[in-house]
Amino acid sequence: EFKEHFVDYWSELNKPFELAEKLDAYETVKLGMKKHVSAIVKKPFFKENVVFHPERKCKTSHPREVNQPRSNDFDKSVSSRPERKSSIRCYGCGYPGFIQSKCAKCTKPKEELKTVVQSIKLYAAESPDSPSSSICLTVCERDAAFCADTGASNSIAGEEFFKLLRDHKFRFYKRDITMVLADGKERNVEALTTTVNLNVEGKIVRVKFIALPEAKGNRTLLGTDFLQAAAIILNIQNGTWHFSENPHKQFSFYKNPSDVKENLPTISSHKVTSPETIPVALPETSVPVILREDEGKHLTSKQRDKFNSLLKEFETCFHPGGDPTPFIEHRIQTGNNLPVSEPPYRMTPAKKELLKKELESLLAEGIIEECESPYASPVVLVPKPNGSIRLCIDYRKLNATTIPDTYPLPRMDDLLNEAKSTKFMSTIDLKAGYHQVKVYEADQEKTAFICPFGTYKFLRMPFGLRNAPATFQRLIDKFRSGLKDVFALSYLDDIIVLSENFDKHLADLRQVFERLSLFKLTAN
Repeated sequence: EFKEHFVDYWSELNKPFELAEKLDAYETVKLGMKKHVSAIVKKPFFKENVVFHPERKCKTSHPREVNQPRSNDFDKSVSSRPERKSSIRCYGCGYPGFIQSKCAKCTKPKEELKTVVQSIKLYAAESPDSPSSSICLTVCERDAAFCADTGASNSIAGEEFFKLLRDHKFRFYKRDITMVLADGKERNVEALTTTVNLNVEGKIVRVKFIALPEAKGNRTLLGTDFLQAAAIILNIQNGTWHFSENPHKQFSFYKNPSDVKENLPTISSHKVTSPETIPVALPETSVPVILREDEGKHLTSKQRDKFNSLLKEFETCFHPGGDPTPFIEHRIQTGNNLPVSEPPYRMTPAKKELLKKELESLLAEGIIEECESPYASPVVLVPKPNGSIRLCIDYRKLNATTIPDTYPLPRMDDLLNEAKSTKFMSTIDLKAGYHQVKVYEADQEKTAFICPFGTYKFLRMPFGLRNAPATFQRLIDKFRSGLKDVFALSYLDDIIVLSENFDKHLADLRQVFERLSLFKLTAN
């Protein structure tokens, strides 16, 4: 009965809000309806009132005959309607009811993160030629100087510092960590961790240190976790560091004992009498450069020993860092074009943190420096397959104004065809090859890039510049031109040495390593 009343007046509704009120009234009547009870409903949109009775036909402006009660009509109409389904679906698998980030099928459980202690180059504190990046600080009411290492993801407590912490009753916790050794192998070790407050120029920095009880003679390293917590930016080239919030106040690195007149003692578990800084001494060691197990599998043990001896002789060719090659500089010829600039791209907070770490690393290596420049190109972060990020610069506007360098690049199919007929082949990959080429000083401001942390310029050749491949190929061709009776192919930062027999191959590699030393190029 009630349904028919509302249907009769359906055609007389002229406005949307009238329809809404009518539907609300309909629901109210339906929910309050009981068997054998009459109901009176006021018509909200019309002047007269209409009285309904369960057993009588309602009076309407459009009378309809009713032969039998229709108490079940509403239930039938409701049951016949299609059930409304959620329009939310997973973008990955199409599963209804969940967005992709909440979908159990598409979202893999996060694996336990492994602490990776990267391989580093170790120097003796007594060596006069060792590079210093030691920061003076106070710990356990004693002055000390610890080495800041951007290659270490975590801070490491050396043998002497570990003894000092143990004597001061620091509480250590056992933890299993995975170390990546210099040869690329992973090794699971049991370590101890503790948290220490360091006083760095009046700033208290809370740092978690990892101690390796079985390690002997290792020194204390301040990893990137310390540099981030302290907001410290290193400038290895100038031998200084500063806090990011106050870049105008520069602090010098601690000088090695060989550079000062007074020979300062090291931290030990006994009484320390030095009134000033205390370096952590380390016996002179180096990371061996040898073939990995997966390299040169076809070689005999005797051939392998000869090969490793050659690598050891030229191990300086594999040491990171150092000055750029003196044989070429990258030029950016823009003619009479005006400087180009763009605003920085937006970034999420997570990407800003990744960018900050990358900038600190590049500053520490002397690849970039802060600047003021009329040029400004935005930063783009590109993820690598291993989960890390690569800092790229969008140089499209700069490249559009750059005069092209038409130096030819080798064809890959020609290289593959030439490499077919030899029995021994070695490939040498130059480490961050572009960064081993200096940018011409007058053109450095053109490489300026802008980001949320300021404006920086490249001192070494970056990726993304129009003529960068041509400059690097010109360098490699100069490198190859001095090789006598050596069959060597090259494509950008990859050098391939090909020989007919093993002895000739060792002789060819010796020439290549000698040229690498001459050109001050570093290989992986």
